[in-house]
Amino acid sequence: MSNISKIIVSLLFLLFAYFQINDSNPLFWISLYMIPASLYFLKYLHQYKILGKVLICIYMFIIIYVLFDTSYNPQMLLFSKKINEILGLTLSIGWIYYIFKN
Repeated sequence: MSNISKIIVSLLFLLFAYFQINDSNPLFWISLYMIPASLYFLKYLHQYKILGKVLICIYMFIIIYVLFDTSYNPQMLLFSKKINEILGLTLSIGWIYYIFKN
């Protein structure tokens, strides 16, 4: 993947974070999307591959929590809020894995 593509993906995660401003818990969700957005720009973290594994485990735990949380209301047009959050977290895991695999 070229550097331009990596910057675009990182900026996409910044956009995901921006979309969380009107969420019921914005600080939590904005911080979850800011982490993958900033990983490419913080290249010194590549030395700490254990951090990538820890982040992936944390995100997987949050997916499980969201999956079994029953307080979600179906408000979205295309997908439910729960599905949107699970997809976003799954994309975050994929990006974290990609950044730390090298």
